[in-house]
Amino acid sequence: MQSILRDLRNRHVKKHHADEVQIQETASQHPLPNSSLEPEILPITEEQAVQDDIYISPLQDSIGFMLIPQYIATYFEKFHPTFPFLHKPTFDITSTQIPLLQAVACLGAVYDAPENDYAVSKTFFKSGYEFLSAYVERDTSRFKELWVSQALLLFQYFAMYSCNDGLFLFAQKIHRRLVDGTRSASMLQPSHTEERLNESMSGQIPTSVHEQWNNFIAIESRSRIVHSMYYMDSQMAVTCNIKPILSAMEIKYELPCREHFWSALSPETWNSLRQEELSSFSEEDDSNGNSEPRPGQGLLYESMMHLIHRGHRDQQLKILWYSPFAALILVAQIQMMAREVISASIFLYSNIGNEKNRHNLTMLTEEHRGPILQALMNLADLIPKRQSINVSCTKEYASNRSLWHSVWIAWHYTALCLTHQDALLTTGIVECNIPAAISTHWELGKPRAKGHRDIYDDQDVFRIVDNLGQVLREMNTPPLSINSSQCLEDPFTTILGFKTFMIGWRVVRLMMLNISHSERRETRRKQHAGLYEAPTQSVLMSIVRSIESKNGYGEGSDESGDVGVEKESENAELKYLEWADRTFEKRRVWPIGGWMATVLMEEGMGTT
Repeated sequence: MQSILRDLRNRHVKKHHADEVQIQETASQHPLPNSSLEPEILPITEEQAVQDDIYISPLQDSIGFMLIPQYIATYFEKFHPTFPFLHKPTFDITSTQIPLLQAVACLGAVYDAPENDYAVSKTFFKSGYEFLSAYVERDTSRFKELWVSQALLLFQYFAMYSCNDGLFLFAQKIHRRLVDGTRSASMLQPSHTEERLNESMSGQIPTSVHEQWNNFIAIESRSRIVHSMYYMDSQMAVTCNIKPILSAMEIKYELPCREHFWSALSPETWNSLRQEELSSFSEEDDSNGNSEPRPGQGLLYESMMHLIHRGHRDQQLKILWYSPFAALILVAQIQMMAREVISASIFLYSNIGNEKNRHNLTMLTEEHRGPILQALMNLADLIPKRQSINVSCTKEYASNRSLWHSVWIAWHYTALCLTHQDALLTTGIVECNIPAAISTHWELGKPRAKGHRDIYDDQDVFRIVDNLGQVLREMNTPPLSINSSQCLEDPFTTILGFKTFMIGWRVVRLMMLNISHSERRETRRKQHAGLYEAPTQSVLMSIVRSIESKNGYGEGSDESGDVGVEKESENAELKYLEWADRTFEKRRVWPIGGWMATVLMEEGMGTT
């Protein structure tokens, strides 16, 4: 590690302080007769550094700077699997720009020192962001430099989920600057140079395998930057109800490639995988079924049109079994499309709808819900089923379990929103930071008094329970660190889990009230009690078994069988709330889980 740090310092000095080094060398070769007259080397001021594009880091002599290699290793071990937009095989600490190194170390330090004030990460953020801000302000075309956009994206991620009011404002500022910068630099679509690089990769222009691999990395890196910007745009919308500023129709890059292509360690391995894909149109059991290439991954908007109107496009969307990042982006787009439809329905529901339907749970008609649900179902046909995740799954699939965890929670949450709309969206409340958004969602989402309670149709309940149970089981099996029990679930997925928990709490309370009313009903016949209570108890027990499930990817544990069903039903709400308290308490790497657990404790949920 000392040699790496020494190399970083030498590279920094040679690149940005070459004049000083030359003066020192000249002085040593031609010493002055009087040593007291030796030229004084004045320190470079911050204004001079910005003017000359010289990077000065306040951490270079600190412990934080010395631990950069450790933080970078932690980043790729714990954060990269949930957000793989950097190319790990070619990431070289000795040649990467220092601001990008600090951005990577900023996130790595979060996982190395959770549950603190993130002092090291904040210092990395301040140092790196100040330079990048001045660097791109002088010339917006510098957004075309990959490392600039990558560093800004990582700084935005930290600022957004650090639960700091001031940093969240920086996250919004970075996001706006990234979107505006990429638009002005025409980065949302491939350039003519990238089109020529694509031709070289397809074999139309003879090039070496190593050159083709480098071309692939450059184009795919650009594509992942743009799609990550879209994903972050959707996260800010879902989390705090901030209006999106980037449309899927603007993005002209193909969806991110298969993950084992992106993680190939060498040009030869990458080329072998590429030839293997091109050799067969069918699945793995068909080794040489068709010599023609597979269909293209497709653009983001075109892929969505295919999912909605399946079969109406000549070029079909390829199977996404090994493309969890692409699947996550597609789910995010479906989610954004659902929010647009809901926003339009809110106006009609509030201004044109009759008073009779004022307290209906859902604002969407079947006509509006149908295409979005169809897109979700068609996407589910292209990705691996949860039940297929087991010990015998392929190596490529097992290495991406963290991403598939996020994909399925986002998928089921989007399906839930078609029936139970997001509280922030329906009320129009926009929050300026995540802790405030959590608190507001808590107040809006918790069970209401009878006069303000939504009216649930039978089909609403069963639609909710099906997707609710799937999310709860996923939340019981989050990705964990190999060497510890540290929960590595990304904070946005945790927020979706919290929103789902709030939906489930209402359902549990409603079922408990139904049982209570059924027991007090004196006019009903005693022998018909089971007919009234059986559906309600079935819903409650389904939720209880989901939160008690330890094998997440199976069907849940059912150790008690049918014994004590009535007793289990009586304690369902207490069990549900205690489970939530334990679940969010475990998600402590980012402060998101701590805020959720605090909300639960302040409301006295632990002793309810």
